[in-house]
Amino acid sequence: MLERMEKQNRIFSGFDADAIDRTTAADLAEVGSDKWTRYPGCIGAFIAEMDYGLAPCIQQAIDSACDHCKLGYIPEPWKRRVAEACAGWQKSHYGWDVDPDIIRVVPDVLEAYEIFLRELVGAGNAVVVPTPAYMPFLSVPKLHDVDVIEIEMLQGTDETTGEREWLFDFDAIERAFAAGCHAFVLCNPHNPIGKVLTLAEEQRLCELAERYDVRIFNDEIHAPFVFEGRHIPYPTISEAAARQSMTATSASKSFNIPGTKCAQVLLTNPADREMWAERAEWSEHQTATIGAIATTTAYNEGDPWFQDALSYVRRNLGLFDKQMRTRFSGVGYIRPRGTYI
Repeated sequence: MLERMEKQNRIFSGFDADAIDRTTAADLAEVGSDKWTRYPGCIGAFIAEMDYGLAPCIQQAIDSACDHCKLGYIPEPWKRRVAEACAGWQKSHYGWDVDPDIIRVVPDVLEAYEIFLRELVGAGNAVVVPTPAYMPFLSVPKLHDVDVIEIEMLQGTDETTGEREWLFDFDAIERAFAAGCHAFVLCNPHNPIGKVLTLAEEQRLCELAERYDVRIFNDEIHAPFVFEGRHIPYPTISEAAARQSMTATSASKSFNIPGTKCAQVLLTNPADREMWAERAEWSEHQTATIGAIATTTAYNEGDPWFQDALSYVRRNLGLFDKQMRTRFSGVGYIRPRGTYI
């Protein structure tokens, strides 16, 4: 009975775990993605592409867009549809009732990061980046004459479960803030280590940012991939957190559509919305119409497919976790709480 129900669910969502299990490295290389072609014979594991194909609803939407020649510059109605779809996803998945009016489109999260560095940090200043980190968070600031203060994460033990966990070095972070750094990169869930911040950790970061007048670039692109509980959007924890943060997200990781070039920026600080209208709106024009179509479909129709993808990732994590605790027990390992990386 359970197997039959699971099979019917796969048919409904279009996620075919059996077909994915049969996929080989050669098959993936044939598709031609960056992850499987940049280093022939090796896996570009640091490239966050998901190898599960495309949700049928998204593929159908893209096919239809091509059939009807919807490949011009992105128009205002599609920007609005993306904002409304993103807001709907935030509310249904994280309980965040966000106003679509504060959601703007950009090609990708890095474009939003560059705007943050250029307009809110400014040349000659610095930004704190906890490490390990997504590599462009360390390299892109230099393009804008912004210094990077790397602060290594600590390894500790969860008092409840006894499991090892990654921890922010809040003492070092506060020292950097006290010394005059007024910007911080928050990646939650964290790329590449899979750390998921607790509410208490987000609150502590917020308190420090409030004390030292710090702005936060808040990358929540991996938010759907939380294995226990659900993601807590940073701007929702307090009014102070909403003022501090410029939040960037996208359907690109959850649905493997980064090449369609459509991300979202949630401007919860009113002053940022004024800045955006004056100096950053050009980035919206660079966003792809086909990406807006794919993104809107993903948010509005793709959740059944994504839930099956998430279950598949959880299964893989279970397999990997068992190997790390038995066969490779001598290797240092902290179980990820989120992301598929």
